[in-house]
Amino acid sequence: MNLKKKTAIVTGAGRGLGRSIAETMASQGAAVVLVSRTRKQLQEVADTIHSNSGQALASPVDIRDEKEISKMVETTYNTFGSIDILVNNAGIIGPANFLNPENEKAWLETMDINLNGTWRCTQAVIPYMMKNKTSSGGKIINVVSGLGNRPFPRFCAYAASKAGMIQMTRSLSLELAPANIQINAIDPGVMDTPMQSEIRSMGRDQLGDDIFERFSKLHENNLLKDPNKVAALALFLASKQADHLTGETGTLDQYAEKNDNFSVPD
Repeated sequence: MNLKKKTAIVTGAGRGLGRSIAETMASQGAAVVLVSRTRKQLQEVADTIHSNSGQALASPVDIRDEKEISKMVETTYNTFGSIDILVNNAGIIGPANFLNPENEKAWLETMDINLNGTWRCTQAVIPYMMKNKTSSGGKIINVVSGLGNRPFPRFCAYAASKAGMIQMTRSLSLELAPANIQINAIDPGVMDTPMQSEIRSMGRDQLGDDIFERFSKLHENNLLKDPNKVAALALFLASKQADHLTGETGTLDQYAEKNDNFSVPD
């Protein structure tokens, strides 16, 4: 799935799934702009990509800040000449207890990063994607969650933010269709990433016995998904092979079931 001469912006690229997606896209020829708040992590990813003869630019940005996003997007376009792919992966898990009145700040922060940050980044890149002189105007990939589609105790802020991202994907796909920009979403499932470590570290007091046991057993039984496999789906959605898809949300298995040209990696 060749991404040569393509430029991808990946948020939350310093670790976990974002890092896997960035490295996977770079391995297929894309110039990748790495976005997160942590410069050291981004530089480590950039160095890894450079060591494998790839192109990467570390760009520390807080996606709550519209000016920082605007500057990053403008720099990306001026450096590489196009913006072809945006992966909205940055996100936080947020508060685990809805009833705690001290969680108002955490609730608002979760919405501002997960949902509003996705909106800000998407809004910033669309005008540049519309300038593209390629057969595909652009690809936007949102990393969502199954919690955005079904009820689940705890993490209400996270679930609500992901539900908003899912509906944004569906609605915006119709609006962007005339510009030949495809927008799809990935439900990655429960992955072996730092976010899962953070959830388990909350302990029984915050999660409750049932939820704590659920996440702990997934880890203990080696049932957490490999983010590199999910990165393969992001690569597919960024490629010409997925030009026919827009407004879709699904897991690895769901995309594989509906698309003959994508299969779940071994």
